[in-house]
Amino acid sequence: MFLRSNVNRGGLSHSGPTAFVGAFQDGRIVGVAAQGASGMLLIQAADSVADLARACVGLSQRPVTGLAGPIQQVEQARAALWLKAEDASYNRDEWLYGLDHQGALADRADV
Repeated sequence: MFLRSNVNRGGLSHSGPTAFVGAFQDGRIVGVAAQGASGMLLIQAADSVADLARACVGLSQRPVTGLAGPIQQVEQARAALWLKAEDASYNRDEWLYGLDHQGALADRADV
C-alpha cells in the first residue's frame, strides 16, 4: 500500500531523487519497485518481482544498499540482482508491504 500510494500521488517518474517502476495488468498497477537516493530498493509486487527490481536499478543507475518488502519478494529481487544478503545494509521482511488493503480498513465512520 505504501509504494502504490506514493505512485498514485506522484506518478511513475524519475524526475526526483526516487526512481519508480510499475507492472501493469489490464490497465491496473499490480506491482511497484522504487529506489531512493540512498540506494534502498523497495518492492511491492505479487508478480514480476525480478523484472521490476532489474528495471528500477537500471533506471536509477545506483548501487543497491538495502532491500525492503515482503520477504519472498526481497529474496526474489536479491536473486535477480545477483546480491547476497550480506551485500545489503538493510535486508528484512517488511510484512506491512504485504498487507491486504481490502481488509485493512475498518468499516467505521470514525476511522
